Amino acid sequence: MHLQLPSEGIADVWCCNGGRNSRSMASHCPAERFLEEILSRYLGSDPKTVRVVRDPLGKPTIASPPSTRLGFSVSYSKDDLFVAVASARIGADVEDEDDHVRLDEVARRWLHPGEARRVATSSPRDRLHRFFQAWTLRESYLKAIGTGFRTAANAPEIVPADTEALCGDTICLGHVLLDQKRHLAVATNFPPRCFRIFHFGAANPAWRSGELPSHAGRKSTDPSLLPTAWRIR
Repeated sequence: MHLQLPSEGIADVWCCNGGRNSRSMASHCPAERFLEEILSRYLGSDPKTVRVVRDPLGKPTIASPPSTRLGFSVSYSKDDLFVAVASARIGADVEDEDDHVRLDEVARRWLHPGEARRVATSSPRDRLHRFFQAWTLRESYLKAIGTGFRTAANAPEIVPADTEALCGDTICLGHVLLDQKRHLAVATNFPPRCFRIFHFGAANPAWRSGELPSHAGRKSTDPSLLPTAWRIR
């Protein structure tokens, strides 16, 4: 079944629970099959015709069939695979909070000084949340521009934004909590309005038969999935 691309400001985020069997884009694995199935539904094509390659900087792109509007981004967290889809360029990152991270050290190395200060000056109770919020926003931005963490040290600061602000040709960002400790950030060309979340299990019989439901699964209308807006300063 063909799926319509999300309208401006909306991102569809598909979660394949247990789909992180392999990160390889070149081998036949559940992760690759799930990605091909997702993309084929938006492209209106046979999954077997979808070919995903990495550009010289490592960003996954659609080699065939050609598409000028569909943007997608892949992220992994624990055993789960996430595919975010939008009608524009997109970067997405999902992270689970880990209290073993050396927050101040990692923040100073990889975050913008302003972001690192916000983490450092947060209350002990909020510091872990603030760090992973900043981290997912930064990684989603770097994925959207196609560089990854190679340019993290020189990337601009990410700050809260008015959801009605016009982004133009710049990147707009949104952040939500998928649960109490799982962060999702998405960066696109449009101010974020809504993230539509769909869950699909790799162990599901429909998965094994290669059949992906259309917009089945759980579509959440929980207000927590209405993202807070962020922008580049």
